[in-house]
Amino acid sequence: MIALANDRFLRAARGQEVDATPIWMMRQAGRVLPEYRALRKDHSFLEVAHDPALCAEVTTQPVDRLNVDAAILFSDILLPAEAMGIGMRFDPGPKLDRQVGPGDGPATMRRPRPKEDWTYLHDCIQATLKRLDGRVPLIGFCGSPFTVACYLIDGGGSKNWVGTRRWMNTDPEGFREFLFFLGECLADWLQVQIDAGVHAVQVFDSWASLLSPAGMERFSLPAVNRILNQLKIPDDFPTIYFAPGAGTSLRAQSRVGARMIGLDWRVNLRTVRSVFQDLPLQGNLDPGLLLGSEAEIEAGVRSVLQDAQGGAHVFNLGHGVIPETPVENAELVVRLVHEISREGAQ
Repeated sequence: MIALANDRFLRAARGQEVDATPIWMMRQAGRVLPEYRALRKDHSFLEVAHDPALCAEVTTQPVDRLNVDAAILFSDILLPAEAMGIGMRFDPGPKLDRQVGPGDGPATMRRPRPKEDWTYLHDCIQATLKRLDGRVPLIGFCGSPFTVACYLIDGGGSKNWVGTRRWMNTDPEGFREFLFFLGECLADWLQVQIDAGVHAVQVFDSWASLLSPAGMERFSLPAVNRILNQLKIPDDFPTIYFAPGAGTSLRAQSRVGARMIGLDWRVNLRTVRSVFQDLPLQGNLDPGLLLGSEAEIEAGVRSVLQDAQGGAHVFNLGHGVIPETPVENAELVVRLVHEISREGAQ
């Protein structure tokens, strides 16, 4: 593996000292970048995600433009479902060819064969690592089984996720079985990324906010724990769990098995330290601040950095970059995080 010129992200994720707080932004690969929008005029989302050269170009664009300390692979949490026999398109959000329900759960879904089905994933990562050339680490990811299940059951995005909630509350054991099936598939998806050379992985539990604290402990967290326990990784390999809107279950999240916890902007980093103790934290600037003035952005950055003191920290937004964010404001956040955190280290 190529030695990294900038390993701040990895050092912070391992609880080691850094010269400046590292930063990357969820959904940084695209969203606010004009060069990404120009490329997408000629290529669909799925084309970019499946083509190694295009994937590498888009994944590295924020490193080139924003000076972030890590890249995250351009992909989507639903792509593993293609190999399970579920076609999809993005228009602009995901639209699935069929829905999965209680009568056709794991028994009617294909178990992916990683070495055959996900060769393109391996090739995309290899092409991206070559293009990065050791400048920064590359993060891989998957969705949590619960979040992926929400889309598969309801057929795409939903306002109320009626299908998911109905199955979960009428056949909870069958629903758990479905989550564990997805967990095994998603663990394979992550392992392909790890074997291809990513430096860290994140599990996005994007719809954990649908669950009560009891629901988190009954459904989502056990399935995520199964994924993390299946991975063949070194002891210092960073694994991140991010469950936006699930701040009421932080103590349970601390036991999920991840080596770093991501936080949304609705929780206070200073308060969370008492729950997670020595566990590195990631987050948690309000993405909406990037739509505001320079003064408000700077105040927000300073507040997060101050609240994060006392433990290992990777700066991030509390959710994905809002598409309407001016690219100059994204650049400003990265510069401020580096400058202000260096001041604090002196």
